[in-house]
Amino acid sequence: MAETKFEVLVEGYGAAVLSIAWRILGDRHKAQDVYQEVFFEIWRRWDKYDSETNWEGYLYRATVRKAIEYTKRKVSDAVVGEIEEPVTEERPYERLMAAELRDKIMRSIGRLPRHEAEVFVMSQIEKLDKKEIARLIGCSRDTVRVYLSRAMKKMLRELDGYFPDGRR
Repeated sequence: MAETKFEVLVEGYGAAVLSIAWRILGDRHKAQDVYQEVFFEIWRRWDKYDSETNWEGYLYRATVRKAIEYTKRKVSDAVVGEIEEPVTEERPYERLMAAELRDKIMRSIGRLPRHEAEVFVMSQIEKLDKKEIARLIGCSRDTVRVYLSRAMKKMLRELDGYFPDGRR
């Protein structure tokens, strides 16, 4: 059976999209939702893409963007303090604090301008270097540095005072 170009795209990049979404969101089910949203958006507009599309860069940015959008949507719908798994481990307070910090960070990322948010996630969560980020988003390393610097300053302001012992 012959596969369509779209099916080849999903098979070729699907695992990477799911992995990126999982690392950003920290939850398999949320990552699967983002995966579906990314590929559904492409499928809906399939005729708008050309053969020169840089799928690796496009999918990376689209996944980061959708994960941030997903977080914004879900945080606004969520009950404060909701946790994916019951807190039953030996140190429930630390798990609760880690979940709260992750939610605060994701909300803060969601308030950043799009390019700053993408660069911040790629650098600080995905651990990509500036050269790779520049290649994926199609800009210079200097532009990446500027976006990252702005994002870091804004994130530090957002998280200022969050850590009671002065850590960041």
